[in-house]
Amino acid sequence: MPGELVSCAPFFRMTIEDAIVMVASHLARMNAACGQVVFDEWALVTVFDRKARILHYFGPRREGLRSTLADDLRPFARDLLGGDQYLGHFDFSPSAAGRAFDAYVVVGEGCFLICNHTARTMDEIRQQPNWKQAQVPFAELSELFRTDPLFCFG
Repeated sequence: MPGELVSCAPFFRMTIEDAIVMVASHLARMNAACGQVVFDEWALVTVFDRKARILHYFGPRREGLRSTLADDLRPFARDLLGGDQYLGHFDFSPSAAGRAFDAYVVVGEGCFLICNHTARTMDEIRQQPNWKQAQVPFAELSELFRTDPLFCFG
């Protein structure tokens, strides 16, 4: 149709291995920019039929996370189950404490990156003097998933 925009750009589907490397490198850049660890744990998860499944986890709770995941995702339950998010969308929970996750990014259809600092809330993290600089790699990471989403189902 006249005036309609059509994209001819290739649409790739990122592998889990690629996603792990990309997340780890961008979170390391966040830590460097902030001068301290921003998120001490993160996971790639799928949410399907109201159940979350861990694809990959990095952090101090490797053994216990499976049993607490549903509770830990509670700050974002409406978002993760709602299905209205777009690729690359992210959000923070300012007062999530302890095990409750602080941030998420939509990384694929029904697939999310969830991030947490087990000892601080996002409000406390945002008080760090270099927090604004640390946001740059996080925004870049969300943009990478927007243009090359993780393939979670298939």
